[in-house]
Amino acid sequence: MKFCFNAAQQIGMDTIQDDKFLETITTYDLFLGEGGFGIVLRAIDDEKKQTAVKFLFPDAATDKEQNQIDRECYITKNLQKHSNIVQVLNVERKSFTPKDLEGMFPMDISIPEKLKALLYDKNRVLDSVCIQMKLCGENLRSWLRVKEAENVLTFERVWGQLNIIKNLIAGLKFLHQNQIMHRDLKPENVMFSKVNYTLPVKIGDFGLSRVLPPEGTQTGSLTSLVGTRSYMAPEIRNGGKDYTFQADLFSLGLIIWEVLEFVKHSYFDRLVNDQEESLLDKHAIMGNSFRGIIIELTKRRKEARAKDFVGLDKLSKAVEEVLTRPVLSAKNGHHFRIGLESAKQGTIIRLENGEYIGPFYIKSDNVRIFGNGQGTVIKCNVTGGICIDVSGNNCMVSNIFIKLNGENICQGILLSGTNNSVSNVHIDQLHSQNTLEYSKWFPIARGVTTLTERSQKGGNGISIKEGSDFNKLSSILCKNNSCGILICGSYNRISRVELIKDVTNLKMTGIYFSANATENCIKNCSASGYSTSCRDWGVEFDGYGRNCSVTDSQCGPIYLRWSTDTRLRNVDCGELIRIDGKNHGTKLEKCRGQLLISRRKNISIETCNFTNHELPATRARRVKKLPSNIEMNDAGIEPKNKEIEVIPAITPLCVHNSEELRASLESATVRLEIRLEVGEYTGSFHVKSDNVSIFGKDGGTVFKCESGETCIDVSGSYCQISNICILLSQRTSDGIKISGNNGVIKYVKIYCLEATKYNRQEGISITGSNISVEEVTMENMYRGIHIKSASKNNTISAIGFKNNQCGIVISGSNNSISNLKFVKEQFLFDDSNKYFTGIYFDRGSVHNVLTNCITEGYTHRNSDKGVDIWATKNCNISESQCGPIYLGWASDITLNNVDCKELIDIFKASVRVNLVNCRGQSLVSHTPRLIIDTCDFINQFVAPPKKRRTVNRANKRAITDGSVDGKKKRGEKE
Repeated sequence: MKFCFNAAQQIGMDTIQDDKFLETITTYDLFLGEGGFGIVLRAIDDEKKQTAVKFLFPDAATDKEQNQIDRECYITKNLQKHSNIVQVLNVERKSFTPKDLEGMFPMDISIPEKLKALLYDKNRVLDSVCIQMKLCGENLRSWLRVKEAENVLTFERVWGQLNIIKNLIAGLKFLHQNQIMHRDLKPENVMFSKVNYTLPVKIGDFGLSRVLPPEGTQTGSLTSLVGTRSYMAPEIRNGGKDYTFQADLFSLGLIIWEVLEFVKHSYFDRLVNDQEESLLDKHAIMGNSFRGIIIELTKRRKEARAKDFVGLDKLSKAVEEVLTRPVLSAKNGHHFRIGLESAKQGTIIRLENGEYIGPFYIKSDNVRIFGNGQGTVIKCNVTGGICIDVSGNNCMVSNIFIKLNGENICQGILLSGTNNSVSNVHIDQLHSQNTLEYSKWFPIARGVTTLTERSQKGGNGISIKEGSDFNKLSSILCKNNSCGILICGSYNRISRVELIKDVTNLKMTGIYFSANATENCIKNCSASGYSTSCRDWGVEFDGYGRNCSVTDSQCGPIYLRWSTDTRLRNVDCGELIRIDGKNHGTKLEKCRGQLLISRRKNISIETCNFTNHELPATRARRVKKLPSNIEMNDAGIEPKNKEIEVIPAITPLCVHNSEELRASLESATVRLEIRLEVGEYTGSFHVKSDNVSIFGKDGGTVFKCESGETCIDVSGSYCQISNICILLSQRTSDGIKISGNNGVIKYVKIYCLEATKYNRQEGISITGSNISVEEVTMENMYRGIHIKSASKNNTISAIGFKNNQCGIVISGSNNSISNLKFVKEQFLFDDSNKYFTGIYFDRGSVHNVLTNCITEGYTHRNSDKGVDIWATKNCNISESQCGPIYLGWASDITLNNVDCKELIDIFKASVRVNLVNCRGQSLVSHTPRLIIDTCDFINQFVAPPKKRRTVNRANKRAITDGSVDGKKKRGEKE
């Protein structure tokens, strides 16, 4: 037999003595693997012990491969037993015939190509080297594939990572202490102790190993280009023959990185050659402890690379401290709360399967929470409460399922600390049929203090508070949340987010960038069910945030209301990207969708694909009249000496209190923009000039008026009021009174603090024309909106009314009203018979249109009226579910696709009423002069037409004389 003793001589073994172990093997029952010139089988000996036997056939190998066989046989055989090294038990050389092998091997064996030619000759004698090793389980590569596919940060995975790294360091250090350089360290050569990934792991396959002299080098005598290229040290890859144990340390650094973050091989060169250290991420428990050692182990130049195990020993000690640290286990909410109260830095809490009723508060730093996925359910039964409130720093929440009750308006997770991590979290908000559309009562936050209010009433999935920076969110699923992720902090990284909406009639926002949200990054976000028809936004930018980006996402409709230097790259918006005029430095790259609407000219658009787009035309510059002696040139370019009238830009005026606001309004000229800081503004304010805009911070800018006057009286035209909250008392008359024309009121909340039956407040009183009111909520008012008789051509949209005695009173004409919701929750007054009215069409109102109106809680039993039409002409109501409807003295009224729920009552003085596709319980018409087309009512009564009285001409004279049928009346004398 051709056999090379170089490896044996290198170890110092002058003679090689075979171990006779094959005689003890009774059967080979399982095929474990194959190599270039051998196979591995599971063997059972006469003592029923299982081992692995590797059959190597040197005749099928080259000289180089025979050296590998020699080394694998004897390089570790005489080493002291170590728990992290695959132990070679016995080595035996024996000759077999192909017939002998066929009787020994199991039927499912796969024969390597190099052996097929040898086995083809049935009479040939094959020389074999048989190596008996301790039976191991799967290799590390298999574990990496499984865990990467699961993509769930579980406690078992994190614990496994730390144990694997500790075992690898210990095993490689043992080899180097025995002067053995592995030279082919990779996940395929790292084995688990038993099947099902049982720890510890062991380093095996020593076919390429070499024994070095004590000085650690063997100048010029080592083989170049040995090992696996992906894990090969640069000095070996470049053809060098002078390398040391540092080559193994280089491979170990890459394996540690791969175990921690499951990176692809393509990242190795970026770290080693391009020095992209930003690719390294912090560990869930160890933080940045691994970062420095991985960089030190993977330096391209071996002079700068770690030369020994000093740093690795420190890392191994830190890992050991974590692994020996007690882990708290909670089975219910009480245990979890006790664990959090007693938590110190570095506490780890495992949540078993079960239901945990919050709220829970994480106040200490470095607290790690691990759940069991769908089996770990966290709820909060406190109205406006928070399931998990994280105020500590460097904390982690992973692998939990949060259920939010739509009735309680709870919030999932609130982050107020820094450097926190949230991963593998599923947040599901349940909506019943009676769930209110809270996003209309409490619109999305646009200020610092709004976050607290929205936490109490908004139903957010995850909220990042202002000042909460450098957080990392990954693998998040938000389902049916009013706002999936609310971002007020900065430098946060959010990836792999799935946003799902499968409920209708509710406005929802996937990801919302609030005021001052800066340097935030969204990557790999997907949204489904978000539609502009419900006024949903997959991603919405607002406030004064800067340098935020969304990349590689299919995130539904996108709205850039107010932002600076926002970047959208490789984004599919589905329906719409809308960019308002207050955005600066917006950049779109490789974006696509159906429609792009931009009110801003200076946006950057590169290689985008939209079916339709609406971009602003270039505005012509206003110039003074040129002197007669100056002319335009042939190219149409203006001469340099031409005078241009420059329109000055508006400089916002920041106001902090009531006195400053009042003084600013009194001295205001045309084109004034006022920005209100967070605070309380008391008294009555008058806007008399034109083109005055007032912007507050929604929820934080509060107006109060105790004097019985109007809070804000707008007599100027082209004025705008936005993002404020008005609190009215019982003595206050109106919230906003607008008598100027072409005004805008947006994102305003108006509340009455004292809800009694004596209330006489009006939220918004409109006397002017062409007024736009949008995204307004009103509660506990006498009248929500009153459109006076002289007011025309107004637009009312997206308004929420709650417990208002009358939502809207319409006395004007040609008004368009849409997307309204009226809710009557309870009786707030002593008089329990007090009835509510949603919309009241007053006497004289004509040509008004109402669409998409919804009422809840309005019943005929309490004399409530969803819509009350009185002495009105030419009005149209369509696509609505608006409760009981009453028509009195109305003419030319059309109801199209209207669900009255209970009753439509038409008085007899009404004429020319058209009902098309209407439905409900009862239709009562006291007039026959109506048209009914494809309607569906359970009960229906329509007054019959009156019979006209006919008179016979022959009896006309008799009737005139007082007789009937030509006879005298009874008792009359002839």
